[in-house]
Amino acid sequence: QDADDQLFAATVFEDVSFGPLNLGLGEAETRARVEEALAALGIADLHDRATHMLSGGQKKRAAIAGALAMHPDVLLLDEPTAGLDAEGAAQLVATLRGLAAKGVTLVFTTHDVELAWTLADDVALFRGGRAVAASGAGTILTDRALLEGVGLRPPLLLDLALHARDRGLIAEGAPLPRTPDDLKRAMAGWRSGG
Repeated sequence: QDADDQLFAATVFEDVSFGPLNLGLGEAETRARVEEALAALGIADLHDRATHMLSGGQKKRAAIAGALAMHPDVLLLDEPTAGLDAEGAAQLVATLRGLAAKGVTLVFTTHDVELAWTLADDVALFRGGRAVAASGAGTILTDRALLEGVGLRPPLLLDLALHARDRGLIAEGAPLPRTPDDLKRAMAGWRSGG
């Protein structure tokens, strides 16, 4: 959660390159991975910036870039969008969706049900440090009683999609929209008679 605990090198480049160098990669491969990770998170311009001069959101993205530069098979994230502005969060979500599409397994903790609905295939709910439910995102995040039992509400996007489906605006059995753009496409299909 706290990127200040993750960054330790003098510059962003040095920090993000730490992992690849410790994997034994050469300078050219390390540089390529660092540049790729920084670009993916929209912070390529911070390459030479001192880490102590970064904003909170920039620190968060630099810390995640350090993990991405390792080309992980599994990426563990704790509250990945916490502290990011809307643009930074959207960019991070797009990056994470791209990683998932490439086969990277994402495991993350969050109190943000919107993020869980957008990114997660499976969800586990915890209360008091114990798992109270685990299943597919569509199963868990549509169970109002279960969510209320752990102090959460259903994601707004999912709630709207279910409301639209109940009124015939989204075909029964069609995949429920995971992003606002998905919902717009589903609704555009309804308006055009498709």
